[in-house]
Amino acid sequence: MPPHTWASPRDVFPESVHALMSLWGGFANPTNYNDSGLEKRLELDFDTSVDVQTFKVAELEDVLAAAGQELQHHSPAKDLLSLEMTQSILIVMKQKLVVTSASEVMLHQLITPIIAFLKSKGVRVEWASYLRKNTTSPWCTDSETSDIMAQEYAELKAAFPTGKSFLTGPVDGHHYFNFVYDGVNRVAERKEEDVQVNMFLYDVAEGLDEVDKTTQRFLALPNGEYEVTRTFAGVPCVSFETNAKAAVTTPNRVQELVDTFRPAYFTIAALQDKDADGPALRRNFHAFHAYTLQNRTVNFFGEGYAFHQLLFARSTE
Repeated sequence: MPPHTWASPRDVFPESVHALMSLWGGFANPTNYNDSGLEKRLELDFDTSVDVQTFKVAELEDVLAAAGQELQHHSPAKDLLSLEMTQSILIVMKQKLVVTSASEVMLHQLITPIIAFLKSKGVRVEWASYLRKNTTSPWCTDSETSDIMAQEYAELKAAFPTGKSFLTGPVDGHHYFNFVYDGVNRVAERKEEDVQVNMFLYDVAEGLDEVDKTTQRFLALPNGEYEVTRTFAGVPCVSFETNAKAAVTTPNRVQELVDTFRPAYFTIAALQDKDADGPALRRNFHAFHAYTLQNRTVNFFGEGYAFHQLLFARSTE
């Protein structure tokens, strides 16, 4: 795909996209694709469990090529398949697909081809999330973030017209853009207990081995759980993601990361699913040794789940 074109023709975008383009700066194409964010994340949940072996590495490799990504190596397991690409990691599980990438990757260019690929396998997407972490205002003149976000929003609304978008945090500083589509057919006996924890640790004092290049590491855990850690070239920052239930039932993993990297401050974005232990999540993410909670933002969804965003700073005492 040419780097300076929209992933889909403009006429496929719903009218709501055209009406909101004035907010993001119009349908202009970025010229250098200079993004002021740190990381992006796309999650697509399936309406039924899928045999992971249904997804062939070569097929997934072709899909990720739409965003200029090349396969470095892959790790197959019983219930989990991971592909480590040039600047992204794709994870396939029985009920979902997750792609996490550095901000330089135009992750929105994967939305249309990934959905088409899933349809070819008879897989229907019932829930989707697109999360990006910005470090400046989207309209900062030093980057083309507003044009890139316009494309992201348009692609997301074209694929999921009923999806909703949220921006949490200071618009002129570190904040999250989160798009959520919910088409889940909820029945009484269905339990929703997914775990998603994303951390960003800033101005880290220790633990960075390679400060001049972006690195990424995938770690498979038992029972289909995983961790992803990423560092950023020239920026003393570390990102971390996990779907491990232990990450919310105890504060130990987060505290371990904080002790290892000793950041000046860090943020946590955590999903509290409908049937998850909400009090435990709030209790375990309330305080960490040597750090003070600065603010907490919660987005509640009518379907019964919530996203928590928390900011902690190193204590002065």
